Amino acid sequence: PLVRDLTIYIKTDNDFSPKLFIEHSELYSSTVMLLSFVPPATSDNSPRNYEFIFVVDRSGSMMGEKMSQLQKALRRVIETLPTGSIFNIVGFGNDVEFLFDKSQDVSNSV
Repeated sequence: PLVRDLTIYIKTDNDFSPKLFIEHSELYSSTVMLLSFVPPATSDNSPRNYEFIFVVDRSGSMMGEKMSQLQKALRRVIETLPTGSIFNIVGFGNDVEFLFDKSQDVSNSV
């Protein structure tokens, strides 16, 4: 388990098309994925309200410490979302289910 924060910086060559990075660790028998995309630039400077949907594995393999780490990570990510944004969490395991009936304002959730 990690005992401190881990920050990974990935630099692209100004290619803002969506990218999927997949890394497998034989040592920890795990695979991680990072989906990177940049919304198109706009010419006006008006504030934007975004919606974030987090997809979470709730299967039996995530029980215990893995789920605790996931919950801590999600809390931290949600705390850093832009003001005015909304979010929801969809979990999958034996079934697929949204945490909330409708997306929640980040300012009311943390």
